[in-house]
Amino acid sequence: EEADTVGCCSLRVEHLHFDPKQEGGDNKEIELEFLGKDSMLYKQTIDFGSAMYNDNNGMGVQVYENLKKFCGKKKNSEEVF
Repeated sequence: EEADTVGCCSLRVEHLHFDPKQEGGDNKEIELEFLGKDSMLYKQTIDFGSAMYNDNNGMGVQVYENLKKFCGKKKNSEEVF
């Protein structure tokens, strides 16, 4: 039996959770959750609205908007990229 492991190229919409805490407003958080190599769980929340991703010409908000757009019209089982 093989595990359903994923990587960057096989990331599916179901692995991204936008505004995972349902805070609403200008929240730009994405939670990534999937089984990676060797079936290791990867679960990380990234705040693309934070200064770390936006200072010094950072593109955090643009990355968030692009990912949301990529996922917007796809089924959960479809790949993001």
